Amino acid sequence: MSLTEEIKSYALDLGFCRVGCTPADNLADYADILQARKAHYDFWIREPHGLLQGAQPNTLMPSAKSVLVLVWDYLPKP
Repeated sequence: MSLTEEIKSYALDLGFCRVGCTPADNLADYADILQARKAHYDFWIREPHGLLQGAQPNTLMPSAKSVLVLVWDYLPKP
C-alpha cells in the first residue's frame, strides 16, 4: 500500500467522508475560477492568506509536496 493510500485509509477511519490528494503545484484553474467569481469572493481574495494565495501552495509553504483535502460531513444522513 502506498503512503497516499495509507493516509486516505487512515483519514476515512477517523471519520472523514472524502479524502483527496494532489501535487502542491500551482492550481491555475482554481485561480481562474476565483477571478471569474471575484464579486462573490472579494472579501476573501483580499486577505493575506486568502483563497487566491491558496492557488499557489508552494508560495505559502515552499517545502510542500502534496495538498490533502479532507471532507467532514457534519450532518450525515441517518
